[in-house]
Amino acid sequence: MIYSILIYLENGTLLFEVYFEEFDMDSVLTTAFTTAINNFGLKIFPDEELEDIVFTKHHIFFQKFKILDKHVLFLVIHDKHEQHFNLKKINQEIYWQVKQKFSHVFQKELIDINEIKEQLLGAIETIFVKERRRETPL
Repeated sequence: MIYSILIYLENGTLLFEVYFEEFDMDSVLTTAFTTAINNFGLKIFPDEELEDIVFTKHHIFFQKFKILDKHVLFLVIHDKHEQHFNLKKINQEIYWQVKQKFSHVFQKELIDINEIKEQLLGAIETIFVKERRRETPL
């Protein structure tokens, strides 16, 4: 089960968030926390990237992509039974949608994700239907 997907820049700037379950979470705090953890990890392990934070019942999965000159992180909060293979496939499909349809937004110095928010949400819903996922955005 996927609870949430957040997309943010490497510097911690939140670009997009979608929830599939009522989940009491501050997305800005979450991106700040994960950005700090990632930067800390890169200092200790410079040749590695953060992939997963594991809690007892929940995991936070990360995947990094590049759109034009910007590094974009996809953060997926999910239950412990979800396979990373499935998450990577979903993230890849979302990434391709963003890259193909919305690269123009990333050309600007300041990114206004409101330009693509509704269309991206629709693309995610389509991907979830195609992948036969049960989750639906709130």
